[in-house]
Amino acid sequence: DEWVELYNPTGSMVDLTDWALNDGASWSLILDGELSSYGFRVFNANNLNDGGDIIKLMNPSSVLIDSVSYGTWDDGNTGDNAPVPSTGESAGRSPDGDDTDVDSADFYIFSSPTPGSSNPTIA
Repeated sequence: DEWVELYNPTGSMVDLTDWALNDGASWSLILDGELSSYGFRVFNANNLNDGGDIIKLMNPSSVLIDSVSYGTWDDGNTGDNAPVPSTGESAGRSPDGDDTDVDSADFYIFSSPTPGSSNPTIA
């Protein structure tokens, strides 16, 4: 199964009611529930393009909160796209929540996925 994990790097709970995960084509998932402070939530995302895509987190006002482009997705600069994990692997930020706005610098491949919990720290 494919999944998207959200991490809240703040000390405040986030109400995810009517937030959305969207890809670059037509997949969209309307979220609900809460994301606790410094907490994780995992969502099923089996409709993403394995070779390359963009995943966008939108708030209820359709404001882009965060995104990641990976693989061959052409967002205008494919050179900074995150790597694509192989079967049995995952891609994620390390340390959790680290965001320089350069996906290739922020995302790493993990051979042992950790859905719903912290990613290994890359030194």
